[in-house]
Amino acid sequence: MGDIEDLRHGGQLHHAGLPVPKDRRALLYATGPARRRCRRVRTDRRRSADRPVRRRVYAARSGDGTRRPGRVGPGRRIAGASFVRHHTASGLRRNLAAVIDLCVRRRTVRPLRRPCHHPDREPVMKHLLIILLIAAPLSAQSVSTGMSFLKIGTSARALGMGEAFTAVSGDLAASYYNPAGLAAARDEVQLMHRAWFAGTTANHLAASAAAGGVRFGVSLQSVSVDDIELRTMPGEAAGTFSARNIAIGGSAALRLTDDLWAGMSARFLFEKIFTDEAQGYGLDAGLLYRLNGSLTAGVSLQNIGSMSDLRDQPSALPAALRFGASWRSTAGSSFALTGAFDVAKTFDDDATHLNFGAEAEYDGMVALRGGYQTGYESRSLTGGIGLRYAGLAVDYAFVPFTGALQSTHTVSLSFLL
Repeated sequence: MGDIEDLRHGGQLHHAGLPVPKDRRALLYATGPARRRCRRVRTDRRRSADRPVRRRVYAARSGDGTRRPGRVGPGRRIAGASFVRHHTASGLRRNLAAVIDLCVRRRTVRPLRRPCHHPDREPVMKHLLIILLIAAPLSAQSVSTGMSFLKIGTSARALGMGEAFTAVSGDLAASYYNPAGLAAARDEVQLMHRAWFAGTTANHLAASAAAGGVRFGVSLQSVSVDDIELRTMPGEAAGTFSARNIAIGGSAALRLTDDLWAGMSARFLFEKIFTDEAQGYGLDAGLLYRLNGSLTAGVSLQNIGSMSDLRDQPSALPAALRFGASWRSTAGSSFALTGAFDVAKTFDDDATHLNFGAEAEYDGMVALRGGYQTGYESRSLTGGIGLRYAGLAVDYAFVPFTGALQSTHTVSLSFLL
């Protein structure tokens, strides 16, 4: 009690404006500037690193009008031992006895709450992830990228070869990667269906025909997510809505020389998420050059255009520049091998992707395909198979995704006219 008495006596002298002895002054002033005004004095001043448990004391108002330590009340929070203000009939004074009666409550360390699992929310989260992937997954400076479904391939053959298709010709779907490849296509109709994760589906319909030395093509592409639960708060869903993307396009390609081909595509774009809509257009252009009978090089520029605002938010198309080379060799009359390599520069995320693909074909009827892609976090390897008989061709591609995303399956069906 000696220190407390000295502290009280020093506080009274200081409050009255009288000189305080040096030893008492040191004790009074050692606890900080706030204590020099004699409003609160702490005697347990130690660095926080030296205190294993932080202490907290709360002042509460008792029934007789005094403020005493206890539960959290209307009084101010006080740490450690301190003087406590209270009101009595004689007016405002400082009660030192409260220092002796202080109840120090130690802070308890509570374990982290066990994470809650909500199975009913898993489909909602998956649908939300898909919307982000196909609608606006990335941002570039102040402009967000929309219509990212245009990055989804439209051919099972191309997907099976790792989308290394910029310099591959002879396939109607080649016009998606390079419009110049349409010049080597035949009169045909092609259907494609791709099953994505969380109920997302992608469909593509294309047809081509030649007229006046120019080959023309038309296409319809759609990606949709249906039955997305609409929630404004936890609990029952308020309803469902859909997200839909559509591209309607036309292409034209011609041979400038025996070894140089050129092509161009134009598309009308439509996007709808719930009640919000946006429209726009996109242009593609490309060149193919045959270096010799086996080696071909190609270059294409994709998705150059603009979109209207979606819910007052501007968006930009996922523009890309592609360079590619392909090599095709025949070993005998029944076996053919094709190898392809692409470099794709995407401007929306400022990334560079390397694509490698190979196809082994036997007797023009059975084909095995494989591919490898770099620059993607969730996928790299691809594979596929193709069957051809007379004028009918069926192609299948498998693209495994890592993490929470599921693998995708793509089927294409082609008819020669």
